[in-house]
Amino acid sequence: MELESYIELYVLLFADDTVILAESANELQLALDALQDYCRIWKLKINVDKSKIIRFSKRRTKNLPNFILNGETINIVDTYVYLGTTIKFNGKFVDAKNKQLFQAKRALSSIRSKKEKLQLPLD
Repeated sequence: MELESYIELYVLLFADDTVILAESANELQLALDALQDYCRIWKLKINVDKSKIIRFSKRRTKNLPNFILNGETINIVDTYVYLGTTIKFNGKFVDAKNKQLFQAKRALSSIRSKKEKLQLPLD
């Protein structure tokens, strides 16, 4: 099967991370098949154990089909960490926002502490 016979792929690429976006289960499996063929042609290896699928919806979805890559089933998860940001199945980034807020408060506290020790004006 030639790569050109597949659907258009919508992907996000960063370093060695690849995210495939699809609007349906069938479309996703076709995209995974295309990725598998591409990697075979270019002699690239996919770590299926590190590969995950997250379905975005308002509620958790049960009875999703299995998605196969290189003959292995890919795990379906409710949360996924992409480039250090936790994304939930409902599309919310609450945990990521709270983590960044905590880090910002800790950094500000450290600056204030050092300012007081050195008796420096903050402005």
